[in-house]
Amino acid sequence: MNKMNELCEMELTDHYEERLFALKKKISAADGYIRQDNSDLAELESRYDQLDIPYCVRRFLDDYIACMQTKYERLADLCYLAGENELLKEERI
Repeated sequence: MNKMNELCEMELTDHYEERLFALKKKISAADGYIRQDNSDLAELESRYDQLDIPYCVRRFLDDYIACMQTKYERLADLCYLAGENELLKEERI
């Protein structure tokens, strides 16, 4: 039975990830602040690429930025999933 629960959880997670991806895409297109952030990010990336810094420093900064992005994206995903889980629990009651 434990294996069945794992399979059900994986299926739910896949479904959530699809919904989450679609939701992020929709919000990114609709929200003015996010569109501005994306524009600012593109500008900063361009400026960053033009910096004359040693490879080891660039690599360190890239890793640091990637770690921060991953952390915040994962936290947002978990908050979304927690909210969805609460909704499912309320529907069962």
